[in-house]
Amino acid sequence: MGKRNPRFTSKGKGLWYAAPWWQNTPHEPMVPERINDDESQLGKAFVRGQLGKDRREVDRYHAGTTYRNLFEILHRSGRDSLMALGVSGGSGMSFTNTQQQAGRDLAKVKEKLSSNDAGIIEMYCGKNHNMTTAVLAFVPYPSNSVLNRLCEALDALDAALDEQRIKRAA
Repeated sequence: MGKRNPRFTSKGKGLWYAAPWWQNTPHEPMVPERINDDESQLGKAFVRGQLGKDRREVDRYHAGTTYRNLFEILHRSGRDSLMALGVSGGSGMSFTNTQQQAGRDLAKVKEKLSSNDAGIIEMYCGKNHNMTTAVLAFVPYPSNSVLNRLCEALDALDAALDEQRIKRAA
């Protein structure tokens, strides 16, 4: 005779009984597959703990989020899908006061950053590229890891925002 399946037990005369599947499996807590609802690369890196293990991690996240918010305000069109169907004879829509202020704030911040840091921050926080693409586009051979170079750029952004006294995103 072969080995018997341990899930099956004999009960009574020649009848085999199998316990229901919910009684045989141990209870496992449901873990959501997606741990982050934030669609930005910065938010995903923050949830994974890639922005550092020190107290600067939150400052880097808030600085990057502030830059992203300013970038999105500056680059939004102000048009919705209903307006896109109409034909206009004008040259386009003018910037709103909020967009103008966001543009001035971004220009002030970019003045304080090096060209490499400004490019990395714009690609990573503004245009939502992944960190490797953003860093290697401006620093082809970083002296340390891509993650460390990104953290240096975010620290420079944090210092520039502090110097310009731009209100942080919370």
